[in-house]
Amino acid sequence: MSLRVFGPAQATWEAGGELVLDRQESHYLCKVRRARQHARIDVFDGQGGIWQAEVVKLDARATTLRLDAPLTCQQPAREVTLILGAPAGPALLDALTRASEAGASTIAIVHMQRSQAGRPKDERIARVLLAAQRQCGRPLPPRIVWPASLEACTQPHADSWDLFAWTGERAAVSKPTGKTGPARLVIGPEGGLHSTEVELLRAHGFAPVGLGPWVQRTETAVATGLARVLLTE
Repeated sequence: MSLRVFGPAQATWEAGGELVLDRQESHYLCKVRRARQHARIDVFDGQGGIWQAEVVKLDARATTLRLDAPLTCQQPAREVTLILGAPAGPALLDALTRASEAGASTIAIVHMQRSQAGRPKDERIARVLLAAQRQCGRPLPPRIVWPASLEACTQPHADSWDLFAWTGERAAVSKPTGKTGPARLVIGPEGGLHSTEVELLRAHGFAPVGLGPWVQRTETAVATGLARVLLTE
């Protein structure tokens, strides 16, 4: 795993320049990852870029880095909005990790009929997304929104490839039929989509997509569904 840290918000980003990591990132680099002097690391600039850098002064409270050059950051083949029926807290956090690593650009978390009560604190969600970002090297985390209802976030869009995962048609495969723009993917909570939600999605132009022969956990379905959408040309 590459060494990755988050740069300070007010840093100046230019080749040959130096920046000082804050206490939290310095502690992570020195005590958690046990980096060495002159180690090569990647630094998130918080603006969608990642820079290569060299450790020039190790300090668990304020490590100094010298910037080399920005890296070329690959992007997913299309923008995908994941519309996620909120599962229980731990499963939601796992699903957010999978969605971030798989490449969802936006995650709309919706209370569906089979969703359970409760919601992780925003600070906890932010920490989970930062950990996923550090793990996979994603330049920016996905955008998180909390729409009022499933109906509100699934209104028809002419240029969107719209799908919903449904165990009622596990073998179904929907292809974009020439659509190369953004996509929307609906994944239900534990227990799946209610029949009335399936009817609503069909009425809004969403097509069912199968994720395999067996029933998957919500967090597994998130990863499988996003892979299918992002890898279909």
